[in-house]
Amino acid sequence: MHGLSFREYLELTYGVDLSTYTLEKICNDHAKIADQILEMMNAKNAKILQAFHRYIKVGYYPYSQEVDDDALYLMTLEQNLHTTIESDLLSIFPNLKGSSVAKLKQ
Repeated sequence: MHGLSFREYLELTYGVDLSTYTLEKICNDHAKIADQILEMMNAKNAKILQAFHRYIKVGYYPYSQEVDDDALYLMTLEQNLHTTIESDLLSIFPNLKGSSVAKLKQ
């Protein structure tokens, strides 16, 4: 599963429509772009730094949009990791031993 970029997270969480920019455009017009983003966020009564801290904590995976409780989100994330190790990885590498799986879980 691919994670969300911060731009995608903002679009999903706050319903803003953010453009993508080339590196050259960012370098040349960074102040204007930042002002536009802040204006959109202010219109939604949201603070960009608070949104970024929330993104870092629980916003990378899209299912964070469906789970309001952080503890439940972390439990879901852990279950996905166990499924990946115990099922998906073993289907690709059937010769993995129990001790290798245990080391991966650590």
